[in-house]
Amino acid sequence: MNGTAFFVCGSLFGASIAIAAVAIAQPEMDPLKLSPQLYAARLENDRVRVYEYRIKPGVKDPMHSHPPGLVYTLAGGQMRSTSPQGVVSEVTLKPGDLIWREALSHSLENVGSSEVHALSIELKPCADHDAVGFSNHAAASASE
Repeated sequence: MNGTAFFVCGSLFGASIAIAAVAIAQPEMDPLKLSPQLYAARLENDRVRVYEYRIKPGVKDPMHSHPPGLVYTLAGGQMRSTSPQGVVSEVTLKPGDLIWREALSHSLENVGSSEVHALSIELKPCADHDAVGFSNHAAASASE
Protein backbone atom coordinates (compact mmCIF):
# COMPACT_ATOMS: atom_id res chain seq x y z
CA MET A 1 0.00 0.00 0.00
CA ASN A 2 1.18 3.49 -0.71
CA GLY A 3 0.95 6.46 1.71
CA THR A 4 -2.38 7.65 0.29
CA ALA A 5 -4.02 4.26 0.82
CA PHE A 6 -2.77 4.13 4.42
CA PHE A 7 -4.11 7.65 4.98
CA VAL A 8 -7.56 6.81 3.52
CA CYS A 9 -7.84 3.53 5.46
CA GLY A 10 -6.66 5.17 8.67
CA SER A 11 -9.08 8.07 8.22
CA LEU A 12 -12.02 5.72 7.60
CA PHE A 13 -11.12 3.60 10.62
CA GLY A 14 -10.71 6.70 12.81
CA ALA A 15 -14.02 8.15 11.62
CA SER A 16 -15.87 4.91 12.36
CA ILE A 17 -14.39 4.79 15.87
CA ALA A 18 -15.37 8.44 16.45
CA ILE A 19 -18.94 7.84 15.25
CA ALA A 20 -19.28 4.78 17.50
CA ALA A 21 -17.92 6.72 20.48
CA VAL A 22 -20.40 9.56 19.93
CA ALA A 23 -23.29 7.10 19.58
CA ILE A 24 -22.29 5.37 22.82
CA ALA A 25 -21.82 8.70 24.63
CA GLN A 26 -25.28 9.99 23.64
CA PRO A 27 -27.55 9.52 26.64
CA GLU A 28 -31.02 8.08 26.18
CA MET A 29 -33.40 11.07 26.09
CA ASP A 30 -36.77 9.32 25.56
CA PRO A 31 -38.85 9.94 28.70
CA LEU A 32 -40.81 6.70 28.28
CA LYS A 33 -37.57 4.71 28.36
CA LEU A 34 -35.92 6.78 31.09
CA SER A 35 -38.87 6.85 33.49
CA PRO A 36 -41.36 4.10 32.64
CA GLN A 37 -42.80 4.41 36.15
CA LEU A 38 -44.00 7.96 35.27
CA TYR A 39 -45.15 7.50 31.66
CA ALA A 40 -47.71 5.21 30.00
CA ALA A 41 -47.90 4.99 26.21
CA ARG A 42 -51.47 5.33 24.94
CA LEU A 43 -51.11 5.61 21.14
CA GLU A 44 -48.25 5.70 18.68
CA ASN A 45 -48.20 5.74 14.91
CA ASP A 46 -46.15 7.41 12.17
CA ARG A 47 -47.70 10.84 12.94
CA VAL A 48 -48.09 11.14 16.73
CA ARG A 49 -47.14 9.64 20.05
CA VAL A 50 -49.60 10.05 22.91
CA TYR A 51 -48.74 9.21 26.48
CA GLU A 52 -50.02 9.76 29.98
CA TYR A 53 -47.77 11.25 32.65
CA ARG A 54 -48.16 11.02 36.43
CA ILE A 55 -45.66 12.42 38.92
CA LYS A 56 -46.16 12.43 42.69
CA PRO A 57 -45.01 15.26 44.98
CA GLY A 58 -41.25 15.28 45.53
CA VAL A 59 -40.51 13.00 42.57
CA LYS A 60 -37.85 14.00 40.04
CA ASP A 61 -37.88 13.10 36.35
CA PRO A 62 -34.33 13.01 34.87
CA MET A 63 -33.18 15.02 31.84
CA HIS A 64 -35.15 14.00 28.74
CA SER A 65 -36.33 15.44 25.42
CA HIS A 66 -39.63 16.08 23.66
CA PRO A 67 -40.46 16.96 20.06
CA PRO A 68 -43.09 19.69 19.49
CA GLY A 69 -46.59 18.90 20.73
CA LEU A 70 -49.43 19.52 23.13
CA VAL A 71 -49.76 18.88 26.86
CA TYR A 72 -53.22 18.65 28.43
CA THR A 73 -53.31 18.82 32.24
CA LEU A 74 -55.77 16.42 33.90
CA ALA A 75 -54.70 17.09 37.53
CA GLY A 76 -52.61 20.15 38.27
CA GLY A 77 -49.81 21.04 40.59
CA GLN A 78 -46.52 22.89 40.91
CA MET A 79 -43.66 21.76 38.63
CA ARG A 80 -40.03 22.83 38.41
CA SER A 81 -38.26 22.47 35.04
CA THR A 82 -34.49 22.66 34.56
CA SER A 83 -32.92 23.05 31.10
CA PRO A 84 -29.63 21.39 30.11
CA GLN A 85 -28.01 24.82 30.63
CA GLY A 86 -29.26 24.94 34.22
CA VAL A 87 -32.06 27.48 33.68
CA VAL A 88 -34.78 26.78 36.24
CA SER A 89 -38.44 27.74 35.89
CA GLU A 90 -41.56 26.88 37.87
CA VAL A 91 -45.10 26.61 36.61
CA THR A 92 -48.44 26.06 38.27
CA LEU A 93 -50.60 23.72 36.20
CA LYS A 94 -54.38 23.68 36.52
CA PRO A 95 -56.79 20.96 35.34
CA GLY A 96 -57.85 21.75 31.78
CA ASP A 97 -54.69 23.67 30.87
CA LEU A 98 -53.74 23.02 27.24
CA ILE A 99 -50.18 24.01 26.41
CA TRP A 100 -48.29 24.05 23.11
CA ARG A 101 -44.72 22.90 23.73
CA GLU A 102 -41.88 23.45 21.27
CA ALA A 103 -39.16 20.79 21.12
CA LEU A 104 -37.16 20.86 24.34
CA SER A 105 -34.93 19.01 26.76
CA HIS A 106 -35.44 19.35 30.51
CA SER A 107 -35.62 17.60 33.84
CA LEU A 108 -38.72 17.96 35.99
CA GLU A 109 -39.58 17.88 39.66
CA ASN A 110 -43.00 17.98 41.29
CA VAL A 111 -42.46 20.67 43.94
CA GLY A 112 -46.12 20.86 44.92
CA SER A 113 -48.31 18.86 47.28
CA SER A 114 -50.43 16.97 44.73
CA GLU A 115 -49.85 14.46 41.97
CA VAL A 116 -49.60 16.04 38.50
CA HIS A 117 -51.41 14.08 35.80
CA ALA A 118 -51.14 15.09 32.14
CA LEU A 119 -51.62 13.80 28.61
CA SER A 120 -48.89 14.59 26.09
CA ILE A 121 -49.38 14.52 22.32
CA GLU A 122 -46.05 14.62 20.50
CA LEU A 123 -45.96 15.31 16.77
CA LYS A 124 -43.74 13.38 14.39
CA PRO A 125 -42.35 14.80 11.15
CA CYS A 126 -44.64 14.16 8.19
CA ALA A 127 -42.69 13.37 5.03
CA ASP A 128 -45.64 12.97 2.67
CA HIS A 129 -48.11 15.86 2.74
CA ASP A 130 -50.37 14.06 0.22
CA ALA A 131 -50.80 11.28 2.78
CA VAL A 132 -52.40 13.72 5.22
CA GLY A 133 -54.67 15.48 2.73
CA PHE A 134 -52.47 18.33 1.51
CA SER A 135 -52.47 17.64 -2.20
CA ASN A 136 -51.27 19.80 -5.04
CA HIS A 137 -54.80 19.49 -6.44
CA ALA A 138 -56.13 21.77 -3.69
CA ALA A 139 -53.44 24.36 -4.42
CA ALA A 140 -54.15 24.16 -8.15
CA SER A 141 -57.89 24.56 -7.57
CA ALA A 142 -57.32 27.65 -5.46
CA SER A 143 -55.31 29.33 -8.22
CA GLU A 144 -58.00 28.82 -10.92
